[in-house]
Amino acid sequence: MSRTFYMTLMIILLLFGIVCQIILGILYQNMIRETDNMTVTENKILKTCKSKFATCYQINHGVANISVFVDKFLNRIKVGHFTMRGLSHLSGQAVLIGSLVAGIGVYKGIVQGVQMLDLLPFYIVSFMGLYIYFTVSSLVNVKEKKEILKINIIDYLENTMINKLERSMSRDGDVKIYKRQTNATKKREESKSRTDAQDMEELSDILLEYLA
Repeated sequence: MSRTFYMTLMIILLLFGIVCQIILGILYQNMIRETDNMTVTENKILKTCKSKFATCYQINHGVANISVFVDKFLNRIKVGHFTMRGLSHLSGQAVLIGSLVAGIGVYKGIVQGVQMLDLLPFYIVSFMGLYIYFTVSSLVNVKEKKEILKINIIDYLENTMINKLERSMSRDGDVKIYKRQTNATKKREESKSRTDAQDMEELSDILLEYLA
């Protein structure tokens, strides 16, 4: 395999790792911004989180550990076929493999008797790629953004969502009680009407017998 192949593969892997970090940073930042007004958010991921929490809360009459619920939800968020956590790991692995490919390219060049000056691009591109990757990673800071997002979601669920669900469940309970009371009242009235009708019929029969 030629040096061009190793150089191309190394650049692709390094760029892939860097782009993954940027994508993760953008996704997390968008969700963090949307959590400022989660009540009317149009973000599909956050809307799914709200829907799942509401369903779980209503079925189980509460959520025992909201922090664990949010952790599990965040770990299952997918970008394409990969979870965001998996994509973050894949990003780091791509950069490491890119560095390894650079080393293989240099080794092959040395074996083939290539001058060190001609192998210098491998070192330059590799170091520059690593520098850009770690710079982007520190600026994006996926771990910190994920923690901020988690805190914002927990805050909304505990202080806003639960209150809404409690009020909704209370109203539903009141409606059910009202319906039961209304049905019971109707049944009593119908029973009383039937009883009155029977009494009138009996009284009519007695009068007819007396007059006869």
